[in-house]
Amino acid sequence: MQKKIISILIFLHFCLSCNNSGNKNIKDFENVFEISAIDAVKFGLPAIDFKITYPDDIEAISAKEGEYNPNYIEFYYIEDEVFHESLSIGIYESASLADEFIKQSLLDQYIAQYQSQLLDIEVVFNGQGDFMGKQLYQLKLKFEIVDEMYGYKGNYKMLLVLYPPDNGSENGVLLIFQATENSDIEDFNDFGKEGKTAKIWQTFRFI
Repeated sequence: MQKKIISILIFLHFCLSCNNSGNKNIKDFENVFEISAIDAVKFGLPAIDFKITYPDDIEAISAKEGEYNPNYIEFYYIEDEVFHESLSIGIYESASLADEFIKQSLLDQYIAQYQSQLLDIEVVFNGQGDFMGKQLYQLKLKFEIVDEMYGYKGNYKMLLVLYPPDNGSENGVLLIFQATENSDIEDFNDFGKEGKTAKIWQTFRFI
C-alpha cells in the first residue's frame, strides 16, 4: 500500500491475544490464509496456528519470510482511494502475559505509543470489557487524520483486543479493528459484528 495506515505504525514487541473458537454456521470466503507454528517462526513471529478467510474485494498483506513483520496478516477495505475499514491480526504472547496487571500495562503502553504519533486522540475505554461475549482486555480509541503522511484522511474508531488462544497454544493474537465514517460501523459495539471486517473475523479459528 502506498499510503500508511496508522494501525501498522505501531509494533510493541511485548505482544498480545484474541480468539474466535469458530462459528460453525459462518461460511468461509474464497481466499484462505493459514499459518502454522513453523511458518510463524520463519517469519520472525511467535509460534501460532490459525486460519482465516477473506473475499476478493479485500486487500490482504501477510507476513513474509525475510521481511519485518509487525503482524501475521492485515486486511484493508478501500474503495476508490477511500478508506473504510481494516483489521490486523498481530502478536499476543498470552502465556507470558497472564498477569492482569501486565495486560493493563500493555494497553497503557499502546496508548502512549499512539499519543506519540497522534496528538489529538481520545481514549474512550481502557480495560476489561465485552467482546463477542467474552470479557477481554481492550482499548477503544477515536482520532482524526488530517495529514496524509499519517494515513488516509478521516475520523477513525479503533478497537484493540487481547484475544487468548483456545487450542492449548501459548500465544493468542492482538486484534486491531479500524473504521472511518465511510464504514457501516457506527459504534464500537459494531466491531466484529458489522461491516466487512466482521465477516472476515467471523471466519477466524485457531487450529
